[in-house]
Formats: sequence, C-alpha cells, structure tokens
Amino acid sequence: MPEDYFGIDGKRGSTRGQIISLLSEKWPLSAKEMHNSIVRKYKAKLSYQAIHKALCEMEKINVLESKDKKFQLNRRWLKLQKEFFEKTEARYNGP
Repeated sequence: MPEDYFGIDGKRGSTRGQIISLLSEKWPLSAKEMHNSIVRKYKAKLSYQAIHKALCEMEKINVLESKDKKFQLNRRWLKLQKEFFEKTEARYNGP
C-alpha cells in the first residue's frame, strides 16, 4: 500500500492532512504562510478563511499549538499518535 494511501503526505488528503504534512516538514508557520504553501504545493483551491478555520479547529482539539500567531504540531499529540501506532503494530505482530 502506498505511503500516501490515506493522504498522509497531503496529496489526496483533507485540508487537515495537508496541514499536518506541511507542519511535519517546516514549522512554525502563520495562517498566511500555511495558506500560501498549501495552494502552491498541492494546487489546492482553498481560501485563506478555510485554512484559518481548520487551523483554529485543530488547535482547539490539541493537534496544533500556536505561539505568536504561528502554528506547529502539538508534541503531546505527536507522542500519543506514536504510542497508538506502536501498540497497534505490536498487536498485529502478535505474541
């Protein structure tokens, strides 16, 4: 299965997937920088308002954190994702 099957690399993913993908490579980014990057990198036809709304929603659920109006991935969220996938992999590998 290709790495981008679920849009993790942002190519076929949702706006949130594109945000996560970009912030995994470069951070912190302002909403304007994020919008410009998504439009340029993914050829997305998304408004600044749509990107800003997604960023605020993701911050509210602790996927992102912001400082000085710049966003980055929340390190606690990253740790929880890592733990989830490690446990899932261990269950699939069996005893």
